[in-house]
Amino acid sequence: MLVDSQGAGTPLPGLEMPLSQARGNVRFINNPLIDSGTQYGLHGMENGVIHATLAILAAPREGGNATMIFMMQMLAIFAIFYFLLIRPQRKEQQRHRTMIAELKKGDEVVTNGGIIGTVIHVQDDRLTIKTDENTRLVVERARIARVSTGDASTSQPRN
Repeated sequence: MLVDSQGAGTPLPGLEMPLSQARGNVRFINNPLIDSGTQYGLHGMENGVIHATLAILAAPREGGNATMIFMMQMLAIFAIFYFLLIRPQRKEQQRHRTMIAELKKGDEVVTNGGIIGTVIHVQDDRLTIKTDENTRLVVERARIARVSTGDASTSQPRN
């Protein structure tokens, strides 16, 4: 019968030792399915398979739950993605939004297409930039890559 480690518990037919001692050397007694296997169509090797299967099922498990381990791995992967990819990208987007919101007349800008010009007119979502003496372009505000002054060290790159 199956007994817990303190010697008390619900008796179950099939084990003659406490479950805590049943690792690897489980012996079943007084079990009609196993002892009289021929009556139920079980012969030789099948009888040993049933013994091994019941021994594996009766032994306590060691280690962590596989679902919990999987969840911890997924959490670790998400944390890595967050700190290496998502967070820096959000910071960069915030810097770009701030830079675009602070554009004013007279700023020298570089567009995503590489056009360099000076802002001469500011609207809500558009800027008019002057690229040469008589050339004026209207560009979308979000297409400004960086604001630059004459000095390369004070330019604010988008990338």
